[in-house]
Amino acid sequence: MKYIEYWKLVDPKDWEKVVELTNQLAEERKKEPKKYTVPISENYTMGGEHDGFLLVEADSEEQLINVMALYYPFMTFEFVPIVGAAKTTAAVRQRMKK
Repeated sequence: MKYIEYWKLVDPKDWEKVVELTNQLAEERKKEPKKYTVPISENYTMGGEHDGFLLVEADSEEQLINVMALYYPFMTFEFVPIVGAAKTTAAVRQRMKK
């Protein structure tokens, strides 16, 4: 399943710690690729603030939880599931035929 992973830095003073954790996450993903979400886009910030988003894939709820746990208490997250518009449109059209 694909998600928009919205993230927010709780306290800008913790920015360096978050950078360290991000580097740690990259190393852990190499060792245990199934433990965490898989990024499928670059990381974006919004308007120069201390929040942003990226697109990720996850096979399990545990992968989402593992990301949140790694960054706790420095960041908060919201994962919003997304689906392709073509699949949604096809499903709606099929439903309307009934």
